[in-house]
Amino acid sequence: MRETRSPRSMAIPRWAHLLFGTLEPLVNVATAVFITCNAALFNQLLFAAAPSGSEVDLALARMYASVLLCFGLCQYCAWSTWAADENAKPRVRAWTLMMLVPDAHHLAFAYGLYLRGPHGRYDVAFAAHYAIQGALTIARLALLASTAAGTLTGTGPVGSAIQGSLDAIFSPRVDRSLPADLRLDGVTVAITGASRGLGLAVAKAVARRGATVVALNRTLVAETEAILKEEGAAAATTGVAVDLESVASVDAAVAELKRRRITVDRLVLNAGMLPIASRPSKDGADVMLQVNVLSSARLIEMMRGSGVLSQNRAADGGLPRIVFVGSEAHRSSAPLNLDDLAEDAPLWEYGVGGVVKFYGHTKLYLHTWAAQLARELEGKADVLHLCPGAVASNIGREGPWWCQPFLKGLMWLTFQPPATAAVPVVWCAAHPEAAGRNGLYLHLGRERAAGALATDPETGQKLWEAVRLLLKRLEKKSK
Repeated sequence: MRETRSPRSMAIPRWAHLLFGTLEPLVNVATAVFITCNAALFNQLLFAAAPSGSEVDLALARMYASVLLCFGLCQYCAWSTWAADENAKPRVRAWTLMMLVPDAHHLAFAYGLYLRGPHGRYDVAFAAHYAIQGALTIARLALLASTAAGTLTGTGPVGSAIQGSLDAIFSPRVDRSLPADLRLDGVTVAITGASRGLGLAVAKAVARRGATVVALNRTLVAETEAILKEEGAAAATTGVAVDLESVASVDAAVAELKRRRITVDRLVLNAGMLPIASRPSKDGADVMLQVNVLSSARLIEMMRGSGVLSQNRAADGGLPRIVFVGSEAHRSSAPLNLDDLAEDAPLWEYGVGGVVKFYGHTKLYLHTWAAQLARELEGKADVLHLCPGAVASNIGREGPWWCQPFLKGLMWLTFQPPATAAVPVVWCAAHPEAAGRNGLYLHLGRERAAGALATDPETGQKLWEAVRLLLKRLEKKSK
């Protein structure tokens, strides 16, 4: 059995820094300003009596405001320092534990003030106070839970869900919907992971416009065919089973497409996974690396070599398009270590606390490979990659049972439904304006540059060669 390697420590996760290093200090400062400007009103709220207006009353209110102001500024400075310190984990954990004490005090104080105290009513102020404080308390517990296993600071499915929620709420969007009269008759669109979630939403959207859909699924092949046939013509849907943990299965799926004489004009690489912990794939590579990156590379290589991926313009006049569904998580990844792809390289090792760090690493591999593919296929095909944002899907299904209710509730409240998240994906695959946009990257529909690590040509070329060598080794193992 090959040696395993433990991940290195990392800095504070972005979601924790945003919540505790920016949002919470801002709340404290805003509260301090309110109390300073409305000391008499604050006294009345606190004591339910007309303020005497004495200097003592006002001084007490302003002293409390000063404490809040200083605390907010100190917390901002501390978290800003910790965010750049890869060894800050013990301090973060100690601070988070300590902050649970004032959290409990604030929650109890608000309960006593509004429901048991002189006001005795449930009003907007009470709801806002409890919502903000409750959210911060849950996030602190999530941060502690994600570090409980002694792995990386703040990574894991809960942290990822919180960060996805923040992105979904605060990031602006660009309308990428298709023209109402746009038809895709005669265009064949192949989609990996089309059985549920985002992949199924993309498949439905193109099927409604007359495209021939090829659903490349690990499971639910017949069920997906039946669903899609309700969206388009009865003969416009083909399902092919493929297990992305296996090179042999990918090759067999392409051979089946060739046997059926199917030529693909648009390939949407949507399938991905987030395992609960590291494990080898059926071919011996890290399962997340193979599913999220290597199998997409193999699928494209085999489709191009066999002629299944069209070499000509489609019925709508555009070049073949390859669309990678990735993630903004690639920006927070450490630089690629191509030794990870070498023969007999140690497997990655991660648990539930560190899986999202490695998920981001696979997405950096994916976007780097996509950027290099765009350079390799310049003038022959259009390669586009994007992050659709946080999607309410079942990607975290392997997460621990204790966090499933929280994850599902958070996704339901703040994540995009698959049909909404599918809009920019469908735009990349079908809109005439996407033609000729080789190398384009979108985040939440906005056009922007992918991360600098992903677009470096030298790294892309080295990755290109390393992936091809690794795929050859996996092919030999699968036989």
